[in-house]
Amino acid sequence: MTMQPALAFLLFLAGLTGLLECLNWRDRRRARALQLAAEINAEVSRQLKGESLVVIEVLPASPWRSGRVVLTAPRNEFLREVLSTPILSSIPANYELLVKAA
Repeated sequence: MTMQPALAFLLFLAGLTGLLECLNWRDRRRARALQLAAEINAEVSRQLKGESLVVIEVLPASPWRSGRVVLTAPRNEFLREVLSTPILSSIPANYELLVKAA
């Protein structure tokens, strides 16, 4: 009879630890996506010699889906300049590149 409360407490702790680990894993993925977006934004600004109208959105990768880097610009000229820069090499292998003209 005295083992049941201890076992229940251990199961509760295991569930809580698993939940916290999943949240920590999700936060690390989001932080990596934000870091990648900052790196790409810095490279785009450097290549275009200043701030541009190119919007960079990075969706983090997960085990069941690859990450996405979405570049959006109001005109095709910006996109041609951006795509000719070395930012393509800074995108990780498990990320897709999507290009949109607004």
